[in-house]
Amino acid sequence: MIKLSAVEKTALLTACKRREIDPTTYSRLSQLFPDLIVEVDDHIEHDDIYSLELQIRQILIEEAVLKVGGDVIVELGCGLSSLGRDVGNTLDADVLEVDLPGIMEIRERAFSHTHSDKIKLLSGDVLNGQLWKSVREAVPKGARVCVVCEGLLRYFPMNEKRFIAEKVFDLTLADGFWISCDVTLTEMLKVESSNPDIRDRELASTVLAGASNNSFASKADCISFFAGLGFSVDLLSAVDALPSLLKHLPRCSYEDILEASRFVNILTMTNSQ
Repeated sequence: MIKLSAVEKTALLTACKRREIDPTTYSRLSQLFPDLIVEVDDHIEHDDIYSLELQIRQILIEEAVLKVGGDVIVELGCGLSSLGRDVGNTLDADVLEVDLPGIMEIRERAFSHTHSDKIKLLSGDVLNGQLWKSVREAVPKGARVCVVCEGLLRYFPMNEKRFIAEKVFDLTLADGFWISCDVTLTEMLKVESSNPDIRDRELASTVLAGASNNSFASKADCISFFAGLGFSVDLLSAVDALPSLLKHLPRCSYEDILEASRFVNILTMTNSQ
């Protein structure tokens, strides 16, 4: 049986939370890794609001990616999500999925039924320069790149956020884009820390991104951080997208969508050089 690190537990936890959104992946994970799913399920409360938040993130990220397009979709910290390959399939784009080796080992088996020649998996640490060399080598020369992050930067302190952002900046030089909902605000951490839905404290510390100095003090602080690295930044608050979300989620109440949206912010960033 695979021994899970806190990071791998986080990926599986999110997959469990997505089971209403992506039942096929959850079903395959349950069949392939029943002991792992039981282990993770034992540590979480099945909170419908958090599951709805994940659905809102995916809706808004997909809309943003489909709006800007791209020849290659690079999904950093892909975990066990189908987001990158879903939008890649819609755009008929190549897809490059990147995450840590332990997660990719699980992913390769769980997603084998949807693999194609247009999808490539890369294992490695985003803080390792060699991984970024492999990413650049996997992207055809002159291709327009759209980098996607649903949940990656929140786990890193500011100096490591900066390192990753600089690498993405270099990768998107040819009119590329970076779409992310990695806007972890200090207020959000305070709320989550006061009422975490994860019983496992080691896992909770990972999901909550550790110390508050890993978070942004405000949306303006977040925009300033990325703009200072050379990006042109557009931030969409999910609360401002409520009319669209209500159409996408007709079975959900306005109150639930509003609650699930309050900390979801989508960044669309372009290389301004």
